[in-house]
Amino acid sequence: MFQVDSIIAAAAVAFHADANMIAMCPGGLWHRRAASTDQGVKRPYGVVAVTSGEKEYLSSKDCVQPFTLAITIYGDEKTDNTGMIASYLCAWDLDRALFASLPARVLGFTPASEVLDLDPEEKEGKDVVIAMKVWTLLLHFITQTVPV
Repeated sequence: MFQVDSIIAAAAVAFHADANMIAMCPGGLWHRRAASTDQGVKRPYGVVAVTSGEKEYLSSKDCVQPFTLAITIYGDEKTDNTGMIASYLCAWDLDRALFASLPARVLGFTPASEVLDLDPEEKEGKDVVIAMKVWTLLLHFITQTVPV
């Protein structure tokens, strides 16, 4: 779980450090979608999600593990700059150096294809997906840093 939290934190740092991103998404970046009844969340806003893949042990002392990082921007039916937000997120890239604090070596960090799958209770039409970008991150853990 530590690696997932660290990846989320690195993505949040990059998101909140980008003045253009904050101007287009004044609701900020969250770990989950806002409830449709939550009137306190400004829209558009972003949601970051990280999932971990299967570890592949290279020896008893090290392994590699893929992670998927996705940022989805949600708005509402009144959001008028959706094209600009989608274009900006599509061109936006995270700096690989952001992940230098992880207890692992970054072997790969590349954009991946998007797969949008919403939970049925979230398909109320209150929030509209404006854009989504997905990256694959491949980490190499050595000796004591192998995740349990």
